[in-house]
Amino acid sequence: VGGAGDERVGQAVRDGRERAHGAREHDHAVGRMAAAGDGRADIGVGVTGIAGPGGGTEEKPVGLVYVAVTNGHKHEVVQRRFFGDRERVRRWTSQLALDLVRRMLM
Repeated sequence: VGGAGDERVGQAVRDGRERAHGAREHDHAVGRMAAAGDGRADIGVGVTGIAGPGGGTEEKPVGLVYVAVTNGHKHEVVQRRFFGDRERVRRWTSQLALDLVRRMLM
């Protein structure tokens, strides 16, 4: 949830503009997942990536996203590259996160 920038009991919401300070994006998503799944919630979700339109590099292109999900016992991290404008990347990323939560609950 980009721009939310606050934290609530039972869920952690971080501003999408945070940076990993040199950490790999995968590790950053896992860190967000762990913060969200710290025992106050049944499911933890971490999302990070580059939605665009700027900020991409050859190594980390626009549209590259990582979504991590945990229920405290199982963990899954998925890397995807979505194409399109910023809103499309954000929409597909949110749908991916919701689908991973759905699968975790099955």
